[in-house]
Amino acid sequence: MMSTSEALKFWLTAAAVAAGFVLFWLLRDALVLAFAAIVLAILLDAVGRPLRGLGANQTVALTVVCVVIILAGVALVLLVGSQLQTQASDLFRQLPQGIRALEERLGVQLIGQEGAGGRLFGHSIADVLQEAASLGRMAAGVMTSALVVAIGAVFLAASPHLYRVGFVKLFPVSQHGRIESFLDASGRALQLWLIGQLISMTIVGVLVGLGAWLIGLPAPLILGLVAGLMEFIPVIGPVLGAVPAVLLAITVDMNAVLWTLGIFLAVQQVESNVITPVVQRNMVEIPPALLLLAVVVVGLIFGPSGVLFAAPITVVAFVAVKKLYVRETLGIPTPVPGDRTEA
Repeated sequence: MMSTSEALKFWLTAAAVAAGFVLFWLLRDALVLAFAAIVLAILLDAVGRPLRGLGANQTVALTVVCVVIILAGVALVLLVGSQLQTQASDLFRQLPQGIRALEERLGVQLIGQEGAGGRLFGHSIADVLQEAASLGRMAAGVMTSALVVAIGAVFLAASPHLYRVGFVKLFPVSQHGRIESFLDASGRALQLWLIGQLISMTIVGVLVGLGAWLIGLPAPLILGLVAGLMEFIPVIGPVLGAVPAVLLAITVDMNAVLWTLGIFLAVQQVESNVITPVVQRNMVEIPPALLLLAVVVVGLIFGPSGVLFAAPITVVAFVAVKKLYVRETLGIPTPVPGDRTEA
């Protein structure tokens, strides 16, 4: 039977844990933004590493990287900005036509009022499209979040040691070595994963855009851009990236639909059997089943923004489990992504 002091300590600990969970739940959106800033800071640090190898300090290297990124963005807008804008307008104008054509073929009502066909999954796609197109506050919120992430990433990349030391001090002194080693491994694993992912996204986007152009689909640049960006989301990303292309193909004819499906299947085969094995030979490979579970769990906790960062969150969790638990707690030798020490 517990004494009064032990019972008091137990209930205080339980209350602290409960308060921690409540605080985590209330701040989950801010935590996603903070993690996004960390991921971007790691990418900026990786890009600036060659400059530091040439003798530039952290500030100079980061400044050069940011200037180059801004200039590249401006150049991209000047070169293809008008084409992207035109194709984006074409895409949003023709998507409803594709949805209506799909309605006729499936015999269900996806747009408009409820009728004989009924609504798919209880909500009309028209509602979703109208909200996505008309809610200016949503767009402003996204832009504000992106700005916060970008500014936070620059501050983190400018003085990584400062924030690293502050984070380590949150733990007992006896655990500082383990936490520092974990931060090293997880940071390197995230860098490797990001590099591999960016390579895959670029190749997939180029292949899809080229394929869409060859078969005569409208807005090939936008379709390639969407497919490349969606590749960042594990498992479900490639499917989401194919939806706009298929809807546009429906407005042409069934041959275009078949060609479009064939392009996406071919690109995914190339990505799975050629790009991924080559890229991940020296990068980070996460089991697909684990990524699928992560998308579901992280999406339920953090919402759509969590789904976007489900893969990098999984990378960090994967490193933590393998290094801190399997290797160092259980004592079982195992390779840890990003860890320079031998298992």
